[in-house]
Amino acid sequence: MKPIKEYKNPSYIPSVEEKYMNQKQLNYFTEVLEKWRLQTQNNLTEVEERLSELNSSDEKDEMDRAFLETEVSLTINKISALQNLLQDIDSSLNDIQNNTYGFCLKTGKEIGLKRLIAKPTSRFAIKAQEDTEKVVKLKLQEDEETGQNKEESENE
Repeated sequence: MKPIKEYKNPSYIPSVEEKYMNQKQLNYFTEVLEKWRLQTQNNLTEVEERLSELNSSDEKDEMDRAFLETEVSLTINKISALQNLLQDIDSSLNDIQNNTYGFCLKTGKEIGLKRLIAKPTSRFAIKAQEDTEKVVKLKLQEDEETGQNKEESENE
C-alpha cells in the first residue's frame, strides 16, 4: 500500500538543495508516515471486520464453502500485509525519533530523498537492498536444490 498523495504537503517538497534530513524534512516525513499509519490502521480494522463476517458465515453448499475458504485466506493475507506495513511505518517513525531516519541500516549512508519520497518506509539504500535481495534469492535457490537433492537421495 502506497501513501496517499494528498497527504503530502504541496507547499513543501524536500529538496536535495537542503541539508539532508533537516527538521523541515523530518517534519514532512513524520506527517506523511503518521497519516499513512492512520489510513493503514483504518484499512486493517475494516479487513478484520470483514474476516469476522466471513468466519461467522455458515455456508452449507460445497461451492459456497470453497469460495468462502478462498476469501478467508485472501483476507488473512491482506491482514498480514497491513500488519507488516504498520510495523514498517512504526519503525520509520521510531527512526525519526532516534535521528536515524533516512540512513541505510546496512551502510549508514544516505538513502536519498527520491527513494524516501517514493517509499517513506525505506530502511536501506537501493544498492544495499539489491545486495540483500540477491543473498536471499541465492539462499532460496540453495535451499530448493538441497531439498531436491534430499528428496532424490530418500527415493533411492
